[in-house]
Amino acid sequence: MGLHRVAYIDKEDPAFSRKSYIDGVAYVLMALPEDLSDREVASIREALPPSMSDLDLVDEADGRAIGWKSAPGSRTVLQRCVAITVALSVVFIHTILSYASIVVSVGAYYERKHNISEQILSKGFVIASAVGRHSVFLSAKICAMKDGPVGKAISNMATRTVESVASGIQEGIGQGLMMSDTRPGRR
Repeated sequence: MGLHRVAYIDKEDPAFSRKSYIDGVAYVLMALPEDLSDREVASIREALPPSMSDLDLVDEADGRAIGWKSAPGSRTVLQRCVAITVALSVVFIHTILSYASIVVSVGAYYERKHNISEQILSKGFVIASAVGRHSVFLSAKICAMKDGPVGKAISNMATRTVESVASGIQEGIGQGLMMSDTRPGRR
């Protein structure tokens, strides 16, 4: 409790302090060994507040204390892997969402201050119309020289580019499907 007061001296929240304290006590109780002697159990029961001393803290179904988790030795490998994966996913998603909210808030600030989207749209329309005008002019020139050596070279280059892109897409999809196929003997 003393460290909590030092760390949050100007932001002290009684509800948070109480929850932190209760969570700490719960974690200490969960860390107790399962083979406690009768004297140790009696000592822990005596330390309980009067409002909890008459509660039955043992579950009849499995004989363990209510809210306690099973011993780590009884967990399967799959259960451990899933638990680790879920925990890391939660941390990763939390981190990504934290940074995303910061980026969105900074972006909104700059948008309000500089009207970036309006400038991008206006410049985009100017660029699109200029590219359209020049591409029409360029395509007319290329069509005019389709029988000449420059027209044939440009046509060949365009054909090879389209074929290369299509082949690359086909090969990438094939490799991706082979890599994702996990059946034995198929690799």
